[in-house]
Amino acid sequence: MSDYTDHRDITAVPAESSVRVHVGLDVHKDTVAVAVAWRDPDFDAMEVEDRATIPNRPNTLVRLTEALSEEFGGTLHLVYEAGACGFVIWRQLRDLGLGCEVVAPTLIPKKPGERVKTDRRDARELARLSVLGYLTPVWVPDTEQEAMRDLVRLRADLKAGIKKQRQQLNHFLLRHGHHWQKTRWNQGHRAWMSDRRFTHPAQQIALVTALDTLEQHEMRLAELDRDIVAQSEQWAWNPVLQSLRALRGVDLLTAVTVAAEIGDLRRFPSAGQFMAFLGLVPGEFSSGGRRRTGAITRTGNSVLILLNWDAESTKWDKPTFHCFGGDPFQRSQCRYLTVFSSLCQCVVVRACEQHLWKNRTAECFSTLTSAVWSFPSGLVMGGW
Repeated sequence: MSDYTDHRDITAVPAESSVRVHVGLDVHKDTVAVAVAWRDPDFDAMEVEDRATIPNRPNTLVRLTEALSEEFGGTLHLVYEAGACGFVIWRQLRDLGLGCEVVAPTLIPKKPGERVKTDRRDARELARLSVLGYLTPVWVPDTEQEAMRDLVRLRADLKAGIKKQRQQLNHFLLRHGHHWQKTRWNQGHRAWMSDRRFTHPAQQIALVTALDTLEQHEMRLAELDRDIVAQSEQWAWNPVLQSLRALRGVDLLTAVTVAAEIGDLRRFPSAGQFMAFLGLVPGEFSSGGRRRTGAITRTGNSVLILLNWDAESTKWDKPTFHCFGGDPFQRSQCRYLTVFSSLCQCVVVRACEQHLWKNRTAECFSTLTSAVWSFPSGLVMGGW
């Protein structure tokens, strides 16, 4: 039995060996739909055709690329959408010496009136848009950075689960007339919850099970924090992490998350694009002579958005200095930041990210803190 089902309509192939052939891959867990497109230099037209639907296996993909290279003779440029299959295909094609791009699905142009979607159509559209240059590639991390990112995202998921469990436990007790009036989730609150008694055994079992499950997840979170600290010491980005810790509200876990999620800041050509990546730019709804701006979009990386707000919400009463040894002038600059209310947190976050981008090279991270310490006066003088 053949490794793939060929459903192409044979047409003329490019006559010139120098023609760059664009290959669109619609990648799924079990199959990959393939289509090719190229621009015909003789007629100034584009040719698009289906090729095959192959199993998503490394050896099958290698045979397909070899067959396409032999058939067309030109340079192959492969594209596929970022998704659940990750960057395995990208790394495999890179090892074969082929050019490949992983494109952002949300930035692919779509026709509003089109209601038919198939794998073959998606592959053809990817190949066609690649020829036109309408696709936006995403940044692909290396294997070490992706591993650290997987670890910090697991921690974020675990924290979200603990938060949900706490809310459910509080609501369970409230439904049955038990309400804690003081600060929650300290030792007194936990002891109070353990002392609650219900008349029906089923409700008592539900409470005990919920408390035990929450305790187990909190213990796993503490273990995971220790694992992240241990792995960060062996990471090549460890000097950058120590420099990031000089920022107010940033300790090691936050620094690891920032470095793992953002990666190399030099990939952003401007601070504005870095802001857009984080979702910190304002929305706009303008038409004709009327200009209307809205709140920040918050359409960027969700992990970093929550991290930024948490870091800027950190109390400033006990500063720690990892790079400057508690210089009095810088300490006074830290205290100056406390004049900003919660309504100005977005401004503070944007200013921090601007300075972070301006000092984006690894050599400049050591001077990052001095730039951040001096930004409040410039922020006020600049009319923010």
